[in-house]
Amino acid sequence: LHKLLKRCCHEGSGRSVYISGLPGTGKSHTVRAVLDSLKQQQQGTQQQLSPVFLSCFSLRDPSDVHRALHAACKLSVPGVAAAPLPASASPQHAHELLLDLLRSCSKQASGKKGLKGGKRMCVLVLDEVDRLLLKGTEDMYRLFMLPRAAGVQCCVVAMANSIDITERSLPALKCRGCTPEFMPFTAYSRLQVLSILSSKLSGLPWPVFQEHALELVARKVSSSSGDLRKVFQAC
Repeated sequence: LHKLLKRCCHEGSGRSVYISGLPGTGKSHTVRAVLDSLKQQQQGTQQQLSPVFLSCFSLRDPSDVHRALHAACKLSVPGVAAAPLPASASPQHAHELLLDLLRSCSKQASGKKGLKGGKRMCVLVLDEVDRLLLKGTEDMYRLFMLPRAAGVQCCVVAMANSIDITERSLPALKCRGCTPEFMPFTAYSRLQVLSILSSKLSGLPWPVFQEHALELVARKVSSSSGDLRKVFQAC
């Protein structure tokens, strides 16, 4: 994921990514860590990364996703010029205004003083994206096709639990040349859980748990769900 987003920022070309995995497999944490790392690497360069986060679970109506992204972009990208979004705007109109806003983000970076030729890459991160399918597939198609829109420099990172959501529910993406990069997050193994626990506990001045207790927790969680959150709850 780090290499893909870094290449997109360098080339100024967008991509869509679909990340699947059960709860507690580190999807959201990994995405945020990657974006934070890239932003630190870009300090003092002509490249600008602007992450925009949205939880689709918070939407009362899945068709409001473009309206919510429009509002989130205005908050996350400082100084961007954006046309107001009428309260009565249809999902199609909201989508068009979102495209205009993303184009403004790209133009703003290119013309920014001291950053001649600079590139701004907006990264739209949507969690629980499978909720959008409650009202059909059109909104999902529009989202995954955003990086291919003319004048837009953005990446779409969509996350959900379902492993085959793009193939099962969005087969036309392949025909349109917009197949997202698929990145599955598998459940944590016993050794991975132990490694994470050891890393978290290494900064403490004295041992807190006995080794066999950590081994027991790691073995129990990895053999059931692999949900790392349950490991931290147990400890």
